Amino acid sequence: MRVGPERQQNIKAGWDYESTNHKYHASNFNWSPGFSSSSNNRSWEAQLSAEFTAPTTGRYCFSKDNGTTGTAIVPGWNSCSSTWINKQRITEVGYGASWKPVGCVDLNAGQTYRLDLYSRHHNANVSRSFISKPRYCFGGDADCTPDIPIQQRDVRAISDTNNR
Repeated sequence: MRVGPERQQNIKAGWDYESTNHKYHASNFNWSPGFSSSSNNRSWEAQLSAEFTAPTTGRYCFSKDNGTTGTAIVPGWNSCSSTWINKQRITEVGYGASWKPVGCVDLNAGQTYRLDLYSRHHNANVSRSFISKPRYCFGGDADCTPDIPIQQRDVRAISDTNNR
């Protein structure tokens, strides 16, 4: 039994993707830097960890669309995605998920928060795309609909060393 990552590296971009290619080293996954190879074309998972510093105090809402429409194996595409703030899951969609497509939290201006974007993909439905569309919004004192793609300028990548 293999435990731990097949490949692990620090990346500075690539968390927003949509591809029908089942090998994560393919160039249409916009990882930066890219992976040189992938030995598994059935299942893979990615956790992208970064720091998000709130520019303004107030309510921030996040989402992590993976293209699924439910939690059963077919509408869930046998994949799942979630968003975590300071190691607390705030969104979860896909197969077997609690189905919470949007999560909102109150953040303080200038404070840095750990942001984790997690995806697990399984090639059970070969006609499906592998999708990751993380979004956020600022609602002031109210919930909002996440419509801003998380960009490199919004986060600072962190190494997973000692952060598990």
